[in-house]
Amino acid sequence: MDHLKVTQRRHIIEQFFRKNYEHEISYTVKHFLTFGITRSTIYNIISTIKNRGTLNRKLGSGRKSVKMPKRLRRSLLCKISNKVGVSTRKMARKFDISQSYVRKIIKENGVTYRKRKRVPDSKPEQELRAKSRCLKLRRDFFPPSSTTQIVMDDESYFGLKDDNINVNKGYYISESLSAKSLNPRISYIRKSKYSPKLLIWLAISKEGISEPYFCPRNLSITGEIYRNQCIKKHLIPFLEKFHDEGKYYFWPDLASSHYAKDTLKLFEDLNIPYIPKSANPPNTPQLRPIEDFWGYLKSKVYEGGWEAKSFRVLKQRIRKSIRQVEFSIVQRLFSSVKTNIRKSADNGPLAAIH
Repeated sequence: MDHLKVTQRRHIIEQFFRKNYEHEISYTVKHFLTFGITRSTIYNIISTIKNRGTLNRKLGSGRKSVKMPKRLRRSLLCKISNKVGVSTRKMARKFDISQSYVRKIIKENGVTYRKRKRVPDSKPEQELRAKSRCLKLRRDFFPPSSTTQIVMDDESYFGLKDDNINVNKGYYISESLSAKSLNPRISYIRKSKYSPKLLIWLAISKEGISEPYFCPRNLSITGEIYRNQCIKKHLIPFLEKFHDEGKYYFWPDLASSHYAKDTLKLFEDLNIPYIPKSANPPNTPQLRPIEDFWGYLKSKVYEGGWEAKSFRVLKQRIRKSIRQVEFSIVQRLFSSVKTNIRKSADNGPLAAIH
């Protein structure tokens, strides 16, 4: 019966029901269930026949047919296009039409809904400075024909548990399972006011990932710790393993410890080619794939709602997760860095946000 129109199917059910009126209603229902018609549809048709004696629609029932004039259509499109906080429900109330009619109008006129993207909160002068420095990066360090690779480092905090990652924000529950029998650790996210965290440093490039450095608790990465632990004990072995001398640039962020006098002197003594502060664009995490890598690593560490009972266990889990990172993931993260630098140099740093 799929090829029949709705009115034709309704009249066929009506004729069958009247012809077999002496039988129970279930007789008609079972008959048409075999044709793929839903049970609720059959019962609604039979109910209408028994209550009203006909399937003809009641005069005056339903919403009145409305066709908006072109002037009101333009007004609706003007109020909904390039605006924030506007919904089809609000527009339907404002113009006294159905919500589905609003959707139809905006679809016919090529208006689509887009989700707003989160971007760094930069001042106009900061964006201009970032754009000019991206231009310097592209011209002096990463020209189009250059094969020079990029090495980045960064720090991030890891807690004993993390339910803020997307994979742990929700859960599935069976209808047969009552709310009382559900484990509270699944249905609720417990958040400590001052939860202990572990600060981790690592370096990353298109060729691989360095060994992580775990900063002692209650300490931050100062200039001395950065030079002695991060650079000498972790970055140098990583560079010697994966990168030839002079065929890469080390690109730190603008933290004060990264550009301290002693740190810059250490870079020069160790012959580490680095991006100078004058060419390092401020507040542009979209240009640094290591920022995306932290999110990917945390999703692997905490997947399945995993929690650590101690920092020793957490360190083991992080090391294991780093070893399990697929090489293609790292390559994909770095594949568009130079393209994003070019976009930022031409059109500003926001142009690099996908």
